Amino acid sequence: MSLITPVMPVSLESISGAGTIGQSAPSSDFGKIMMDGLAEVEKSSRNASTALAAFAAGEDISPHDLVIAMEQAKLTLQLSIEIRNRMVEAYQELSRLQI
Repeated sequence: MSLITPVMPVSLESISGAGTIGQSAPSSDFGKIMMDGLAEVEKSSRNASTALAAFAAGEDISPHDLVIAMEQAKLTLQLSIEIRNRMVEAYQELSRLQI
């Protein structure tokens, strides 16, 4: 029983708008992208919590699966925090501009 979803490789061709500088992707909504990212953070956190509860209850889950789930949740959360920090820095930089 595997509670951890595998990480799929990403190629530059699969990213919409890759290589197009200054052009917006036709159907990319910034709010939707952010909500999808936050949903992924919540999903990985839930998977880690489920794996931890299963391990603590003595179910058949290997310790390395638990550690992988916990690290994936940690990295996903760290990435979202870094994105937030970069967005705050960009906003602060824009607010310092004199018009």
